[in-house]
Amino acid sequence: METFIYTGMDGSVTNTRSSLFKPVANYQDILTEFENSYDPSVLGTADKLFWLVSESSDGIVLVVNDHLMSHSYMDDADLDGMIDFMKSNGNSETMVEFMKLHVEELCAGDIIELIAQPGQNITVQIYDAEFGTEEYKMNT
Repeated sequence: METFIYTGMDGSVTNTRSSLFKPVANYQDILTEFENSYDPSVLGTADKLFWLVSESSDGIVLVVNDHLMSHSYMDDADLDGMIDFMKSNGNSETMVEFMKLHVEELCAGDIIELIAQPGQNITVQIYDAEFGTEEYKMNT
């Protein structure tokens, strides 16, 4: 699978951490597909985009070693080109539909929301080495 998602940050070290939440049944497949579609060369010391801090029957706590992401089709806003590429790239229909909704902006919180079961309140904490820590609540 060819990568087409990469960091949208210029040199700043960021990561995004969720509070405990219940994921959808196939969340590992979704995370693997994002991992395979992400260019890891910008992660520096991190070797993966996602890190499961905790995984139990109560749910998961997820760290995303990025916050604001970009993709090859964002600058041109070429939705048809992106869809054609993703289908030929072997991306799932779930990923294609998700990316269609994120042509202009893609944040780690969007991925957390994608894999979370509905009806939950999740705290998302964003750490930026340059600008500090920020936190917000997400309702799925």
